[in-house]
Amino acid sequence: MTVYKTFENDSFKIEYPIDLENFTLFSVKNAMDSIKKLKTLFKTKESLKLNANFFDIREDFVKYIKQYSTRKEIPDWIMGCFYNNGIQLYIDKNSSYQLNKMKYTLLHETVHLYFTNYIYDKYNIKRICWFDEAYANHLDKCPKDIKQILQTLELPIDFNMSSLSNPERSAYGAFNLIGYYIFSTHQEKKLLNLLIKDSEQIRELGKTILKKAVEYIKNKQPHSVSTNGVLN
Repeated sequence: MTVYKTFENDSFKIEYPIDLENFTLFSVKNAMDSIKKLKTLFKTKESLKLNANFFDIREDFVKYIKQYSTRKEIPDWIMGCFYNNGIQLYIDKNSSYQLNKMKYTLLHETVHLYFTNYIYDKYNIKRICWFDEAYANHLDKCPKDIKQILQTLELPIDFNMSSLSNPERSAYGAFNLIGYYIFSTHQEKKLLNLLIKDSEQIRELGKTILKKAVEYIKNKQPHSVSTNGVLN
């Protein structure tokens, strides 16, 4: 039977298995190092106080999120999510690869909740999946090899990212490339402002953004920027 402990500071209250203490402390430090940046990006002086639940038994993780998810089935590849305005992680303690990768997921899901609270709910905008996933994948600080991601990209480069209503496993490579592109061309604030002003332009951008990201990474040549702030 799993024994849980509680970690709490100004930004998080986390219930976690006692033998995942080092994992939890690293996750918190990684997230806290970026909270100031998130507050600046989302133009808020306050920090969200987020509840999080870490699980080391997948059945417990699935049981918890099924209380709030509309999905009929929870895909096996899902190990982190943000239901009920909180964060849920499943950590496979028997996989050193997953243990290392998941240390960055608390921050990843925190980015999603900043989007939810300070953009989507505040301005009554329906979630644009590819957009916040691109930001979350870039900002979570998980080490990434962009060139390798480009070589193993599963989606065609002309894929319409705005057709995704939920993140799909095959799309995470694309999210990483797009996030890299947006931040490398210093468009992160401008596009957030555009999302608030005219979310349909962001949805429209989703039709071509992956191709633009791939071309940018291949050529490392910044694209021009139109006067309305949309990447050309």
